[in-house]
Amino acid sequence: MASATHRGITYTTSSSAGVDVLLDMPLQGGVDQDETTWLGTTYPGALTSFAARQTDGANMHSPRLLVVHLSTLVDNETLTLSGEVTEVMHASCQWAETTAAPGLSQHAASGVLVDDSGNGLTTGESTVAVDTVDATTQFSVGDFVLDANGAIVGTLTALTATSITLAANATVAVADNGALHKRTPLVLKNTSGSTESVTLLLLVR
Repeated sequence: MASATHRGITYTTSSSAGVDVLLDMPLQGGVDQDETTWLGTTYPGALTSFAARQTDGANMHSPRLLVVHLSTLVDNETLTLSGEVTEVMHASCQWAETTAAPGLSQHAASGVLVDDSGNGLTTGESTVAVDTVDATTQFSVGDFVLDANGAIVGTLTALTATSITLAANATVAVADNGALHKRTPLVLKNTSGSTESVTLLLLVR
């Protein structure tokens, strides 16, 4: 395991890849204009922007543009960000090897499988039974549900241990016993099948 900390963000690899932060540029546009968490709800009576309150709202980080170089990242090695960051919103990479086999993921198997021997989860439905793992231990309302290839199946609006409901019909089909994946907001994984050196361009908040 290797780690490096730069300007409040710690970059930790699951093996021994070298980590070099080449750029960390704050984007001072502020937080998403639709994000109101920072306003808080603890002050008695109505709460409006910049009104006095007894307790500070959540600390919402401004977006930052990062360029991070990883040296000799082995297959299935992960890079985890922590500290002054809540989410990796975008990740793209430049592969340094002359014979690179690109592969980078930001999702992981949840262990939850589709349980519908008739037709699985089709693009004409938004609710499906699931099994193998209790869905409530892996997902929450508002989460993306992905398939094994990283395609977004939909956004969860309701779930129980044995069923999930999406906000709209599934955008891609998942066969019976097909694995449902969950997004890993702060974890990036090398899925190239070989050892790689890469330069990552990350948009974080």
